Formats: sequence, C-alpha cells, structure tokens
Amino acid sequence: MPEDLFLSSNDPGSNHYLVVEGDNLAVWAYLLNVEDEKILAHGLVCSRMEPDEELKDPIDRTKPPPLIKRFASSHSIIPDLKEEQMKIEWINQQAKLYIDGILYLVMEVNTRRARCKAVSKPGRYGFPMED
Repeated sequence: MPEDLFLSSNDPGSNHYLVVEGDNLAVWAYLLNVEDEKILAHGLVCSRMEPDEELKDPIDRTKPPPLIKRFASSHSIIPDLKEEQMKIEWINQQAKLYIDGILYLVMEVNTRRARCKAVSKPGRYGFPMED
C-alpha cells in the first residue's frame, strides 16, 4: 500500500500556499489563502491505482474522489510516488509542482485554476495541462 504524502510551500508575495496530500488512492494539490486557510482551488496530481470506470458507492465524502477512467491521461498513474520526488516552485503567482523534474501541476492564484498533467479533460479533477 502506498504511503501517505504531505508537502507544502508558501508564496509570501501572494499570501497563498500550496498543500499536496496523498493517500492510497490519489494525490491532490490545494491552493489555500494563508490568512484563513480556506481552500481556493484544487487539482489532481496523480492516481495511485488504476482508475475505475465509475465512482464506486458508497463514496467516502471526507476524502477527494479517486480518478475515473474518462478523466485519466497517459500520465495519471504513479502508484509509488514519494515526497522526495516532488518539488514546488512559485513563479508569477503560480505554484508549479514537479515530479522527478517533470511539470505535473500548475495552480494559478489569479484564476484559481489547476492545470494537471494527470487529467485528460476539464472536470472535478482540474483542467488538462496544455503541452
């Protein structure tokens, strides 16, 4: 079973921070406001298992949903991701998350939008990253 993940980084210039959390199903990134810690945006970093066709019932509503196939890209699955493989960089009001040096997620402070390498089409997981 994959280990739980946690990584965070703040941008003093924008008064925001990015939190990356992962469990045995998926890894998600959250953009938060430093002052009230309110989640402003979220995006899928990767799935840690092969996506199912549909969400299974009952869904644990205390956690973000696992990825389903119709939103998956060819870069979605990283079952053994470790914290030391990830790096967060802040540039021009954007948090950029790299995995092994490859850009996997861009969280935009101004638009509150996540562009994700693991996502094939817009929806609850974020927006696809343009190549």
